[in-house]
Amino acid sequence: MPPAASRPHLRSARARAGLTGLLAALLLVAAGAAHAQDRATLDLLVKKGYITQTEADDAAKSAAIVVTSRATAVKKIQFEALLQIQYDWLNTSDKAPNAVQPPATNQFSIRRVHLGAAADLGHGWGGELILDLATGPQTSAPPQNLSTQANFDKAVITKLFPDYGIATAGYQKVQWGQEQNTPNSQLLTVERSLASTYFTGVYGGPTMGDPGFGNHRVGLFWNGTVPAVPGLYYGAALTNGIQSAVNYGNVAAGAPSFNEFAYWANAGYQRTSGPITYRVGLNLGYAADANSTPVQNNAVYGYNPYVTLTWQSFTLSAEFIQTVIQNGRVNALGLTSNTLPYGINVTPSYKLTEEWELVARYSYLSTNGGGTLINPIERNAQNTFNTTAFDNAWSLYAGVNWYIIGTSVKWSAGYEFDQFTDRQTVSGGPFNGARATVSGLRTQIQMRF
Repeated sequence: MPPAASRPHLRSARARAGLTGLLAALLLVAAGAAHAQDRATLDLLVKKGYITQTEADDAAKSAAIVVTSRATAVKKIQFEALLQIQYDWLNTSDKAPNAVQPPATNQFSIRRVHLGAAADLGHGWGGELILDLATGPQTSAPPQNLSTQANFDKAVITKLFPDYGIATAGYQKVQWGQEQNTPNSQLLTVERSLASTYFTGVYGGPTMGDPGFGNHRVGLFWNGTVPAVPGLYYGAALTNGIQSAVNYGNVAAGAPSFNEFAYWANAGYQRTSGPITYRVGLNLGYAADANSTPVQNNAVYGYNPYVTLTWQSFTLSAEFIQTVIQNGRVNALGLTSNTLPYGINVTPSYKLTEEWELVARYSYLSTNGGGTLINPIERNAQNTFNTTAFDNAWSLYAGVNWYIIGTSVKWSAGYEFDQFTDRQTVSGGPFNGARATVSGLRTQIQMRF
């Protein structure tokens, strides 16, 4: 046998074995603190050849956390969470003569903290509950509505029918507004557009307020596919008409009961043809009392066509939103009439690499005389001190996304410029008032698990 000095391959093998043992020991200790992250580390070490799959499995088993349900019927529980930390610097400039300028927004905030769980009970039955923990003044996030539903992002019971679709009962978003229905963790821009927020944000009141059409509702939902036509999907929902809940014990005599339903329907088609993947669809909705006052039920109804095209690393999304708002405008004499506001979103994006993405967006809003303030449709921006509403607005956004670990750890930043025009000099009056602008930077980091 040759001397040890002449057996470098044996020394190398012993060194690798020592390194393997040390890594395995360290991983056994570390796995107890961060099992999910260490599972990925273990898989990487196996791939590199530093440890065997058996050693990795033993390390993972020793640190695994077993969660059981009190309900014996539960087959599987999956926990989920989303945390987003955001910084906004936004400057509002009032172009009216001699206007006093509001201070700029300069603020860190906890944008979202969602914590939830999804359960599989077998035989197609399941459920999902997601708490919205970032609602309140401590985080600068306004409540979603006037009821305890503001504490939830989702609360549903589901029944899966394989190959056909899924039936849902509970509280979730209706299919209205494509940008609004993009999951929060997958948004290409830091915030949704002013058009999306106007139509699908928090209900702002019967006149000179955002219609709050879409967004979250309590009701029954169906989302289905057609097995005979691959790529074809459709849906329908029956929900409460107005966003907020009503305590029927406190309804005043002679006031409307706010007990009308809303009806929603959608259909779309997705297909890949050569290098291009496209998706087209249409969302429809009618809510009988979505714009009601304390003395009168007012309906909102509308349509929302959309299209998305993807070619290699380039994606283009566009949508048109329009509603009819019953008695949504009030003139100087106090008389009301219907409004037909509409909005447009166009969002191109380009993946430079798997980690880096460029994104832009153009958004336009016409309230058709209904009017809107700067905030809340431009989140966290300051209103002008002259709080008369604006009839129209447009916005340009340019930004970048860094997918550090996909959407599990993502950093986004973007510059946005908005212009609000046709200020209403009197409520419902001529739209010849001075414009206002909002410009600034938003940046956000998120973790999803």
